[in-house]
Amino acid sequence: MADVIGLTFSGFRCLGEVTISPLRKTNILVGKNGVGKSSVLDLLTALPSPDNWQTGPVKLPQEAVPLGSEPRVEIVTRLTDEDYDAVIQPFRKKAEAQGVSSEQIASDVGALRDAGVLREYVWVFEGAPIPVFKEFRVTDTEGQERICARTLNENEMRILSYEALRDYFVGGIRRGPANDFRLAEQRIPLKRLYMGSSLPENLNLHVAAVRRFLGMRRFRLAAQRKGTHRSQATTEEQLAQDGNNLARRLFTIKNNEPKAFKQINDFMESLMPGIGLLGTPVSGGEFSLVWEEADGAKVPTAQSGTGLEQLLMLSLVLFAEHHQGLVLLEEPENNLHPGAQEKILKALRESSHAAHVFIASHSPVFAQASEDTCLVSMRIQEGGQTEGRSVSGEEVATVFDDLGIRASHLALADILVLTEGISTVGAVREWKDKWSSLGAFRDAVRIVVHQFQPSDVRNPDFNIDELLALNRNLVFFLDRDENPSGGPTGHDSLQEACDKHDPPVQCVRLKRVRAFEDIIPASAISKVCSEIRWEYDPDGEGSPVEQFRAAGGQWSKSYNTLAAKDMSEEDMRQVPEVAELMEAITNLAAKIAPPTPS
Repeated sequence: MADVIGLTFSGFRCLGEVTISPLRKTNILVGKNGVGKSSVLDLLTALPSPDNWQTGPVKLPQEAVPLGSEPRVEIVTRLTDEDYDAVIQPFRKKAEAQGVSSEQIASDVGALRDAGVLREYVWVFEGAPIPVFKEFRVTDTEGQERICARTLNENEMRILSYEALRDYFVGGIRRGPANDFRLAEQRIPLKRLYMGSSLPENLNLHVAAVRRFLGMRRFRLAAQRKGTHRSQATTEEQLAQDGNNLARRLFTIKNNEPKAFKQINDFMESLMPGIGLLGTPVSGGEFSLVWEEADGAKVPTAQSGTGLEQLLMLSLVLFAEHHQGLVLLEEPENNLHPGAQEKILKALRESSHAAHVFIASHSPVFAQASEDTCLVSMRIQEGGQTEGRSVSGEEVATVFDDLGIRASHLALADILVLTEGISTVGAVREWKDKWSSLGAFRDAVRIVVHQFQPSDVRNPDFNIDELLALNRNLVFFLDRDENPSGGPTGHDSLQEACDKHDPPVQCVRLKRVRAFEDIIPASAISKVCSEIRWEYDPDGEGSPVEQFRAAGGQWSKSYNTLAAKDMSEEDMRQVPEVAELMEAITNLAAKIAPPTPS
């Protein structure tokens, strides 16, 4: 079989290109308000069902489609290892019939497998008010994308001969670049492709993957009022994809599926202790949806707010909807304690009813790195369009563990400054608030300063690209550090990785002194420890803090932040490393947002 392994969204509202790859069970979209997280969910919702790829469940809002743009969604399918091996066997048989030597056949088949020829297909849906199927593409052995099929009209498409395409790939490997790319073309009914009838096995497996994905029910669970909370006492067999029959569906579950109804109640109680039990009292042929509190009071759910209603819809999908679906959530963290957010994330990961979950969130709880998660960092680029870059949770988790940071620090910041030690974190925060050049960007750019551990960067699995995939605006601030045995330190390894990266990553490291406190000026030390009488000798031996200690003063790392607070901007500019760090942050801020009055 084949699986859907990636999605790309573009051309809708502010979306430049947002990629979710690899597609995982839990896919988290993070970014500032207005970057287009909801637009990704809108496009995903609007993709047509496989019964007729020319129509979809939801139309895109016309007023939201910019003039001259074309909403576009690309779906990437990939064959499993076992099925791919089976698909390339015909190449072997054809070569044997042509009398090709066994050694050459083995070489050709190995080259095919290594190149992944025909293993991945890209399915393209374009248009408004509904994105419709347009074409599919594959990448040839020379790395060039070839359009294999294109829709001609609502009933017919042009498709390249699969046999000719396969022969081209074999020829391209065995005989060198094939300049005589002449493929027979056929015009076939679209229905034949959609239904997977009379298609080569390779293509059929990819079609089946797209059909499975688009055939899943899509639950768009936004925090908006979903219909009345008082209704005729009639049954509802399944929750509508937008949840507008929530009340009637809950009434049906209470009367027909008591176990599922109890699970829903228990889940809601775990998220919001003391909320009461969900009830559906009937009066005059109508029922009301209420919370029944311990003292007997009945509070209509309509008074509970739309966020709570969103959680009710989610609980239905998790415990009562018995077909796998796609769950699309917008900001489920609203008004929820972080512990409740973690319970939601755990329930989604463990649910057998949710094949894939897409969450648009601002919460650091949801922006976590784990093996079943894809994190997508969405940022507005120059020109006003949003770019979304993604990385799998397990790939980045190792790097985060090495550095001692969380995914949310990286994904939710405009600029992330990673510095060694908590006392240095406080100092950098003080500096950035005083640096006058940053004043023009302070309100528009979110600068997060966090500590990290550079000592473990010597791990051979460390890959700085996995950090940059979530946030390219990264600055490291390091001690000099030295290895008594003379070998390289983790600081050395990190600086080398930053310097060799293309383009280089900002890495500011102490040069003249070993530790952070050695750059603190004497004036700041005297203000922090005013009870100690001493004088700094600029011609004497050691840094100001070393001379202070020699005079009997006690200096704790906890004083570093206090000293930074007492440093003026002029003091900061006198320390080359501090000035270098502040200018690096300022330059990044200038690229992200235009200056505003400070």
